[in-house]
Amino acid sequence: LLDDGEITSCAGNSNSSGGFEIEIVILAVNDPPSFGLSPPPLTEDTPLGPFDVCTAFSAGPPDEVSQALAFSLSLVSGDSTIFSVTPAISEACSLGITLAADKCGITT
Repeated sequence: LLDDGEITSCAGNSNSSGGFEIEIVILAVNDPPSFGLSPPPLTEDTPLGPFDVCTAFSAGPPDEVSQALAFSLSLVSGDSTIFSVTPAISEACSLGITLAADKCGITT
């Protein structure tokens, strides 16, 4: 270990010490959950959901399986008027969709 200052009050005026060991412990981090996504193709006459849209979802490795999963859904772009009720997604990753009558459009 070496410092950058000079200490005149110390005997020998040494700014270094002898060798020693340092142990570094790296703790586990919160690994992200994983899942596959398979949104259903919807047409004007598609029956109402719910649709199971997630496959193989997991909270993470074995040390994180007790964590609860939460899904959220947001409209990125497109025509939100094609829905008569705002789409929602459940904790089980089931997508609820209610399409508006006689509407068509594209949304993501």
